Amino acid sequence: MDRDARIRNVNIMITTRPEFNIEELRLSGKIVTLEITASKKDLLEFVKVRLERERKLQQVIRRKPELESRILKEVPEDAQGMFLLAQLLMADLAASSRPSEVAAKLDNPPENLDQAYDASYSRIELQGGDEALCACAHHL
Repeated sequence: MDRDARIRNVNIMITTRPEFNIEELRLSGKIVTLEITASKKDLLEFVKVRLERERKLQQVIRRKPELESRILKEVPEDAQGMFLLAQLLMADLAASSRPSEVAAKLDNPPENLDQAYDASYSRIELQGGDEALCACAHHL
């Protein structure tokens, strides 16, 4: 088999978040894109498990029980098919100690991963001490 025949039989799969240079290639028709996202059902199950494990958030929900149904409805929707974004959203909610904080975060969720990371980073900085220094150094 000659070299050209071997090259024509090669398939390559690249996985990434949407990037401009990849998107440019996709639009040119030179590559095929297959978008893989988490189902709302799987995200809902993830949120349920996190609610069971987050003691501080459970205490907040006991004070305002309707927050639980909002979390179960809104976090899977706001996660945009990404477990990572769902994880960051839940971590942000779990850091809240008052029902009004949880409600405010549900009313104004981050629009994308960058905003969710920024919120997480800000939360770490507010902790102060060695934990914040270690987390911030790792973030850089």
